[in-house]
Amino acid sequence: MKNTTIRKIALGITVVALLGGCWIAIDPGAGSVGIALPEPQSSGTGGSDYARIYVINGSTSIPLADGADYVQVALTGPQNEVTVGPIPAGDGYQVILVLGRLGDPSGVFIPESYVTSEEVSVYAGEASEITLVPETSPFVPIDPGNTLGLNMIGMVFDGTNLYAATPDEIMSVSGVSMASLGTVVFGTTAQIPGTEVANSITLGALPGGAVVPYLNTNEGILPYDGTFDTSFDADSGINREILDSGGFTDGFSDLYAYFQYDGGLGGVWWPNAGSPEWLSEIDLSEYVSGQPVYDLDVELVGANVYGYFASKLGAFRLADDLLRDTA
Repeated sequence: MKNTTIRKIALGITVVALLGGCWIAIDPGAGSVGIALPEPQSSGTGGSDYARIYVINGSTSIPLADGADYVQVALTGPQNEVTVGPIPAGDGYQVILVLGRLGDPSGVFIPESYVTSEEVSVYAGEASEITLVPETSPFVPIDPGNTLGLNMIGMVFDGTNLYAATPDEIMSVSGVSMASLGTVVFGTTAQIPGTEVANSITLGALPGGAVVPYLNTNEGILPYDGTFDTSFDADSGINREILDSGGFTDGFSDLYAYFQYDGGLGGVWWPNAGSPEWLSEIDLSEYVSGQPVYDLDVELVGANVYGYFASKLGAFRLADDLLRDTA
């Protein structure tokens, strides 16, 4: 997957336009990206005759025309060219191009191949032109089953159960073999309670050691073990939007759960025979914003807990005393 040919032309745009071989300046105060698209591709599953285009910076999706996270266009022939924007001037952007088809009769976009560009710089009043060549996914295709058309925020697998989530519900299927995974038909469905809205799903644990999915919501964390455990949400501990989280138990089945929010990190120590004790939150807002940490791994090493974090500023480790310091 490569971004071949990157060049700048003096153009800006506030809408998406198919221009048959050229780009037109509409708003000189905004940057944009011009993309040469491939021809429609036929395949055994019906062909790729639509493209979806996303622009990201780090892990953040950039709103494009009309505030949408992506642009969808039909592939009409050998001269498919599209300009997407507006995009704030800056460095570190990447363009994701996904080719696919519309399901019949649902009309839902079904992806078949994709490519992610190298980093692209965007300049006000200009368009950065790129050429992308999608590659078919190396993974075994999975029929979306009854998730087709749903706004999925993620899936996790605990070794036996596969969980999928939307902003307002969680679904599961048990007895899954990842080696022979085919059409997925989810059974159990639970609606997220109250006013909480999920934005991602991760794997964590409950006191006692059970591995469960964590739904990260606008009001905290909702562990799910057949029912929702509200110990980590606005009613009893965390009352903020959680971007990512994870938890593990030590040899005594005490739970250590850690989470990140916009500008910082926090956590809870929950003795198996006691009540949760909230750890002092670590303020990172002076250094990073948005999603401060791309990934985290918290481990018990001997008698100490260590946290390893990958961030916009590089990788770092937090020592045991910070990760056990209760508020």
